[in-house]
Amino acid sequence: MGTKYGFARFLSDAQSVIDDEEANLIVIATRHGSHAALAQLALERGKHVFVEKPLALNDAELDAVIEAASESEGELLVGFNRRFSPLAVRAKEVFAGRQSPLSIVYRVNAGRIPRDHWTQDPSEGGGRLVGEVCHFIDLMQFLTDAEPLSVFAQATGSGGRNDVISEDSVFVTLQFSDGSNGVIAYLAEGDRESAERTHRNLWRRKNFRHRRLSQRPPLRRRARKEGNAATAGQRTSGRNARHLCDGC
Repeated sequence: MGTKYGFARFLSDAQSVIDDEEANLIVIATRHGSHAALAQLALERGKHVFVEKPLALNDAELDAVIEAASESEGELLVGFNRRFSPLAVRAKEVFAGRQSPLSIVYRVNAGRIPRDHWTQDPSEGGGRLVGEVCHFIDLMQFLTDAEPLSVFAQATGSGGRNDVISEDSVFVTLQFSDGSNGVIAYLAEGDRESAERTHRNLWRRKNFRHRRLSQRPPLRRRARKEGNAATAGQRTSGRNARHLCDGC
């Protein structure tokens, strides 16, 4: 690998990399089961750490990493990349002045992964909920600027089929501290032609390349002399809708 990509120097074991005095930043891109232990070791040696998601597979691992990070001179960053998408950043800007909580629906058509794939191993990969759904929870936190207060998850059934893993298709409902709600539909049986979609009020994003943002004017209310009901609305017109895309 080092020869293929022209590394100036390469080593064969993680401990040697972490102990290298010339290395001030450790990038951890191993399989999920080793993330927490390697991050903890690097932080304890005062290194900066970039670790791919998930940071840990269980509470004990997570607590150990957090403790190491709190006592380390190094910084810890987890590779949640959705929040750095230009389209996600733009969406947050559009809704920055909101006066009410958000309602977010995030649909992921993930496709199947075989039972013998390493990501399905509880100790090596942690399963797809831990290994990938964390991406979408992080994006919701980014968009709301709020912490989750409660979470409920329900997996679909396998229907008696051995080739279908029920935990691969799951609905997750979250409530955030600002009053926002989020629903993640992570589906192994969905159409992969539309891998990821986020519906955030009237913002729609497809695969982080295309989005459609419909900005509806607020309902206008006027008083009427007769009766108590008075509502008037405006339909979204062509000038109120924008279609934006990156690279198209």
